[in-house]
Amino acid sequence: MKGTLTIVLISVALCITLIPAVKAQPTHEWYLYDPWEMGGDPYTWGGVAFSLGDLVYFGTGTDATSALTDILWSYDLTTNEVDFFDQVPGGPRRHGIAFSIGPHAYVGLGDQGGGGPVFSDIRRLNGNTGSFDQSYTFPGGTRSDAVVFTIDGKAYIGGGTTSGAGTDQNDLWEWDPATNTWTARANLPTQISGGAAFAIGGKGYVLRNGSTQFWCFDPVSNTWSVKAPFPSSRSHASAFALDGLGFIGLGDNGGNTRKDFHAYDPVADSWSVAPYLWDTYGRTHAMATVHQGKAYVTGGYNYTPMGFDLWELGPAAPSATGVWVQRPFLPAPAREDPISFVIGGTAYLGGGVGTSTFTDLWA
Repeated sequence: MKGTLTIVLISVALCITLIPAVKAQPTHEWYLYDPWEMGGDPYTWGGVAFSLGDLVYFGTGTDATSALTDILWSYDLTTNEVDFFDQVPGGPRRHGIAFSIGPHAYVGLGDQGGGGPVFSDIRRLNGNTGSFDQSYTFPGGTRSDAVVFTIDGKAYIGGGTTSGAGTDQNDLWEWDPATNTWTARANLPTQISGGAAFAIGGKGYVLRNGSTQFWCFDPVSNTWSVKAPFPSSRSHASAFALDGLGFIGLGDNGGNTRKDFHAYDPVADSWSVAPYLWDTYGRTHAMATVHQGKAYVTGGYNYTPMGFDLWELGPAAPSATGVWVQRPFLPAPAREDPISFVIGGTAYLGGGVGTSTFTDLWA
């Protein structure tokens, strides 16, 4: 099964600059890759994504037919192609974890929903052979919706739900895959399930699901500390670290999917507005990873039918005379008859009429 993704180039009259960061952010823009259609989209939500070698991998979760899947897909940036890769051993699963350490990747945990099994296995994808070859057991038992981050060749796994009944946990385990050694570390500040996590500068950061609570784990002192709260509460957000900043966005706040992202500066302990994912509705349970200096988001659920798409967060496209470049959409509702003006090097747009009469102003 193979298909080709074609990049969509769209020009928008405004380059959007939102609230300045405390730390100057690298200039980033989201780029959209077109849906791949060959009789069955590799679209999933509640699955996993990771980078290994020259490829980006994504899959498992719930597919476009609302069925659980164990399939992994691979995306090759050099050929711009998506291919069927393999099936994760152990059966279909959702809400699992995935990460890469050294030459290998690891996929596991998760559940089958509806009172079905909750998994405790972690499967190794051997980067040298390109196949799954080993299975490990998570010492915390069965677990779904756990958080994971990696620091210095070790994985830190914790929280999550132990069964379909929803018993949330606050344990944290350190795993060294090289020796298959598990070590219990300081518990999370509270029980969590479905949180978002990333690692920067030798420390792990966790956002509690459905909350603004944000914590930092220091593996040297084996302690947790409270950090600046996330700007807005949401569930099942997506997270990644890029260029020294942590990014958290998307998710759901009470039945409304989000498309905004916020960047965390660990030095200043502060959040700033990052480029929005400029799709129409936003999404929850999306899969995110970083590959070769760029972030990738795919899949997710937005309460409306979705096809497969792939979003890339990378450096802004250079402007050149006679060349069309994609620019981000206005991160606000659509409207007609807005006001617009320019002061110095900044364009301003606001007001207008859409689902209501707007009074906002964007720079």
